[in-house]
Amino acid sequence: MIDPSNARARHNLAWLRSRQGDAFRPQAAGATDTLLFFHAWPRTRKLLVGAGAFALAVLLLVPWSGKRRRALGGLALLPGVVWIAMLASAILENHHADDAVVMDDVVLRAADSAGAPAALPQPVPRGVEVTVLERREAWTKVQLAGGIAGWMPTGAVEPVAHGM
Repeated sequence: MIDPSNARARHNLAWLRSRQGDAFRPQAAGATDTLLFFHAWPRTRKLLVGAGAFALAVLLLVPWSGKRRRALGGLALLPGVVWIAMLASAILENHHADDAVVMDDVVLRAADSAGAPAALPQPVPRGVEVTVLERREAWTKVQLAGGIAGWMPTGAVEPVAHGM
């Protein structure tokens, strides 16, 4: 299971990725990923932060008296936006059901046949992260981080289990 708080596993994954060629290395985070950093948080953290922001917004909107009500009502906007962002992120999160890891060095084929030409000049090394595009009886179509797609035997690809 993936545990985002496991520092040793993250270190080992970074080391493994640094040893792979560019075609196999996942893309670096872009500006959107940096701005929406909370989208990578575990679902439980998003829900807790969202619940806290909602509670704070409600407390700030409680009918206080006079001038205090207007000032605190305006302050309720910020936790309200945080609550909406956390809720949207939790609802729209990608569960990565199509993530997998190559278990053995295997030739990536242009078609779902052992006689098909190789899609890459070198075999895909063990431990490379791929996205599963299609599954057939004995073959699985995958896409590498660099965008190259091809077929490999189903036994060479293992789905990644993600924690909730």
